[in-house]
Amino acid sequence: MTVEWRMGEAGIGSLLVTEPGVARHVLGRPHQALFFFDVAGRPTRLVTDTAGRVLGYDCDEDGDPIVDEERLIAVPTDVAAAAVRWLDAERSSARDR
Repeated sequence: MTVEWRMGEAGIGSLLVTEPGVARHVLGRPHQALFFFDVAGRPTRLVTDTAGRVLGYDCDEDGDPIVDEERLIAVPTDVAAAAVRWLDAERSSARDR
């Protein structure tokens, strides 16, 4: 999985979920689950809808992410589970430092 965010600013980042065996977007690209992070760059929680589903970016016809709050999608459950595992590992790693 790949994560990018700006250190020193709180906000929302995306997690490119590349774990082997998880579902891909219909265009074949990995899903990008969204998460909140704090000013230290630590992930705090996944972005979810009111039903608790993990949200991510949809893709355009070229497979590029559509960075638009109105166009977010619920990622497949196996992708969401992989994102939860990543978040749990990040939290565990942070506690061990």
